[in-house]
Amino acid sequence: MAASSQGLDSFGKLCHSHLPPFYITLPFGNVYTYILALPFGSVNTQNGVDAMDFPTRLKKLRTDHHLTQKQVYEAIGMSSLGYQRYEYGERKPSFDMLIALADCFDVSIDYLVGRTDNPKINR
Repeated sequence: MAASSQGLDSFGKLCHSHLPPFYITLPFGNVYTYILALPFGSVNTQNGVDAMDFPTRLKKLRTDHHLTQKQVYEAIGMSSLGYQRYEYGERKPSFDMLIALADCFDVSIDYLVGRTDNPKINR
């Protein structure tokens, strides 16, 4: 199995992946198949600037607002374990939960997921 990132820098910026995409070469019989892999990672470089990943940003927003995990998960109507998994990076929120979290902290979804450092953009 081999991996490369040749010519994929612009694609990585286009799809806002957290790490640059790469191809994995897998042999199937006498034919090699290339599969595009878009990894989920903790580093998001957008416009050459390192941005926080979702779990880190979520925890920072919560602590900056002087809230406990319990206060947040009760405010958005979810379980404690589900919310903890967001902060630990073990689970990604649904679209509805992203909206609820953005509303709870009064920030944009783009800010919440690390696509911008401006919390009020598109609000």
